[in-house]
Formats: sequence, C-alpha cells, structure tokens
Amino acid sequence: MYINITKIPEYERFIFNSSKLALIFFHSTYCIYSQIVLSAFAELSSRYDEHAKFALVYENAFDVSDHAQVHAFPTFVFSKNGVEIKRLIGADRNLLIRLLLKHIKLPNENEENYSNSFMKVNKFIKTTQVECLNQQGHIQNIFRNDESYLESNDGAELMISIPFNQAIDLHSIKIVPSDIDHVPKEIKFYVNRPFILSFDDTETTKETHLLEFTKADYDINTIIPLKSVKFQKITNVVLFIKNNISDKETTAFKELLFFGTILESPYQSCRMLVLSICWCHHMSFGFY
Repeated sequence: MYINITKIPEYERFIFNSSKLALIFFHSTYCIYSQIVLSAFAELSSRYDEHAKFALVYENAFDVSDHAQVHAFPTFVFSKNGVEIKRLIGADRNLLIRLLLKHIKLPNENEENYSNSFMKVNKFIKTTQVECLNQQGHIQNIFRNDESYLESNDGAELMISIPFNQAIDLHSIKIVPSDIDHVPKEIKFYVNRPFILSFDDTETTKETHLLEFTKADYDINTIIPLKSVKFQKITNVVLFIKNNISDKETTAFKELLFFGTILESPYQSCRMLVLSICWCHHMSFGFY
C-alpha cells in the first residue's frame, strides 16, 4: 500500500531510509488524468509492496512539490537510495508499469539455474497428477511452450489443482494468453489442499490469495508477484479462475508459469546426513 506525504522531512525520510525502489505519485484532485491513474497506482502499490515502496503527494503539499521540482500533474518520481533515477509525467498506465518492473527485481522466465534467487519451477510440477474441472482440451496444454491452449467448457470458470514433487516457496506467476479477450481476470489461490476443490467449495472456503488481472498485465507480458508470506513450503496449489477479462462465455489461455525457490528436499537432507555420518566415521579411524 502507499502512504501520504505532506511535509519535506517525510519526503526525505521516505526516499533515503530504504534500499528499495521508492515511487512517489504527485497527484492533483483537480486533474482528471491524476484521477484516472490513481486506481492503477493503488493497485500497483498493493501488488508490488514487497519489492518497492509507494507514496502519494497531493497538490496542497506545495513545499514538497517545490522541493522535488514537480510542476505538473500527474508526475511519478522513481528514486533509489535517495537518488532520482526516472521521472514520468502523464497518465500512461502501461509505461508506468514498465518503468516499475524495470527497476525492481523479478525473476527471468527463462532462468532455471539453482544459483539464482528465483527461477522457473514448472519442471517440479507433477504433470501427470494435475487435475482440472470444466475444461475442454487437455490440461497439459498449459505446460507446453507451443500454440496449444486450455479452454473452459461450460461457462468461464476453471478449477486447476497443481502438485509439486517437492516443497517450493512460490514467488510469482505468469499467464501467457491465447486470445486477450478470453484470458483469466480473477483468480483465487488455495495452497496445500489435499484434494481439488469443487466450484461450490469456493463459496465457503477462504482463499489464500486473490489476484485480479488487467489487460495491461497481458499487454506488457507481466510476471505477477504473489504475497511471499502466504506461499511458503508449497506442495500443492489450487487455482480457481472465476471469469475472464472481457466477460466472454469461455476462458482460455496458452501457458501457466510459476517462479520461486526450491527448498531442500527430504532426499537431499538424508543424503547430507549420510555424508556427515560417513565423514565422522572416517575421521574417528584417523583416515586423514
């Protein structure tokens, strides 16, 4: 979420007291363009709050605007470690998102190297055990990098249960569209469920996390972060896709990508234990 800044000392503390990217929105209630982009800014501040910090400065905080040399609304100032790195004037939502993503650390969708903090973790999915309700076509389509796709059958809803072969801390998700009008809009996530949920279950079961996608997310090919505190030690995730962007009769998309970090598996732990025991045994007999 974002905070309101009304005084210069608050502004200074905000941009200097963190190594995170700081995004400050200079907003005017009398400017229609400021009003248009305010909802987008609020959405971004909620979605990316683990990767950046956000602040709003209203037009009546004249001294703050003068201090930041802002003379037009809306203006977005990007700062890191107290240094301004970019400034955007105007209400271009897509450009705002691109600039934000450029300056925060999100995983590379082609990265599958253990040495990196985040990587694509689709190869750890038990693809033969993935379940789906209300689909036409094969659920495996969403794990292929080709022209195949998954589409709902009767109505827009889809329910997908995805097991992993070891515990994972999930970080983010990306959906590759087949047709922009049919891509998912609202998705509810349920983690570590022993069985796939029915559609009726979603009425009484509280979701772990809710994401709402926009056309801009698909237009700029965005990787969407998840709330990391809610997605730790995941062995199964259920996705309830409720509707699509244009309220079409069916929902469809080409590919589903997950990003995260792999936790140490029980096999790895046992292997390390065995190696430690062998080494101690080796040392006890003086073989060194």
